[in-house]
Amino acid sequence: MKLGCPICHSKFALSELMHEAALQEMIDLAARFGKNWGLVYDYTDCFRSSQWGSVGEAKRMRILRDIDGLFAKTEFEYDGRKYRTDWVKVIAAIRAVVDAEKFGFKNHNYLKKVLLGEKAEKLSVEGLTAKEESKKEEKRRSGIVKDGQGLEDEMTATEYMRQAGIVSLASQIGKKF
Repeated sequence: MKLGCPICHSKFALSELMHEAALQEMIDLAARFGKNWGLVYDYTDCFRSSQWGSVGEAKRMRILRDIDGLFAKTEFEYDGRKYRTDWVKVIAAIRAVVDAEKFGFKNHNYLKKVLLGEKAEKLSVEGLTAKEESKKEEKRRSGIVKDGQGLEDEMTATEYMRQAGIVSLASQIGKKF
């Protein structure tokens, strides 16, 4: 399909426009990956169908977006469970996958298995690691003092009234806490 420029009236194909947009996005991603760009680009070659084959532009862009999402969130899902990792472990895992010189990948599961070998932390439903959940539970049980008032982070109105020696909440309207 040919399109025409409304200003200079030159003709160009829609595929050329899409190719230019993909190249621009690839340049933006390269800037985000910084010095790791070469390694990430080499990782996309693991998705070629044969040893001497190539990866299509659309597929390469999808892979790059996925890796960018992994870098941004540092979380991934494998076998229905969520895990948290960090940049250093992701880079090490990508390097291990690239160094293995494998090809024919259909998804990122091989990378995720390598990441799991790098001691990725399992996340709970709330998105917390086991260490963070135990700290939260310990904090809740110990009733940590907040702002020197002796009040817990979370408490019911009845607990607050009992700790502050208040008979009714209506009597406290308009007073500073």
